[in-house]
Amino acid sequence: MLNRNHLLEKLKNTNEICIGTWSIIANTTLIDVLCSTELDFIIMDSEHGPIGFESAQEITITCESQKVSPVIRLPDLRKENVLKALEIGVHAIQVPNIDNLEQVNQLQEYSKYPPIGKRGFSPFTRACGYGANNSIEMISKANSNTLLNIHIEGKEGIDNVDKILENKYIDVCFIGLFDISNFLGHPGEVDHPEVLKLFKLLSSKILSAGKIVGSISNNIDQLNYLAENKVRYITHSVDCQMIQQTYQKALSSLKRR
Repeated sequence: MLNRNHLLEKLKNTNEICIGTWSIIANTTLIDVLCSTELDFIIMDSEHGPIGFESAQEITITCESQKVSPVIRLPDLRKENVLKALEIGVHAIQVPNIDNLEQVNQLQEYSKYPPIGKRGFSPFTRACGYGANNSIEMISKANSNTLLNIHIEGKEGIDNVDKILENKYIDVCFIGLFDISNFLGHPGEVDHPEVLKLFKLLSSKILSAGKIVGSISNNIDQLNYLAENKVRYITHSVDCQMIQQTYQKALSSLKRR
């Protein structure tokens, strides 16, 4: 990717917290509104959401027009998904359900050009500026200009986290609190003491490995908790939920009158 990566620059060159949100609604006008709020990044959800690569490219263009970093959560770790996401020019890719070091090494292989990986090369993509005249710059710049973000959220991934963190090309480790709450037997209770205990253990390991901790908040208290615990990549709520709750709050207030 040739364009300036605002998220990468902020995470790598400052100690500031980066705040983003999940996007389920594949609409560029809504994305434009979200970007106007000074968010650092927007995550297009292709795992639980309906966003495909054509929509993702349009959303990526919208985000970059407002200097907000476009991120995509892939549905899985397939080679073609990683390649397509990178070719549309996203600033970061997130891969869910990472369970072992072998998967992380696969991500490195799919996402990095040789000699670091085995990513195929075509200059006729948005990431390369649609032309072969950018080939040399693309090959020299792309490996270091895209963030790789993996989700640690299942029992196997948690058990193998020390080995997973050995891969030096992973930038952000995202602690999936909702999945963790589910397998611990407290579905949705992300503030449960058992969930928070495991969160702190994982966070400590991630920081010790020199990587950035990521996680999710759904209210201001959770947002502040993450910020106080050295989480610098925070995804706050989801576009559909924020819209729904705002209108529900207004209507409830009116009905109480």
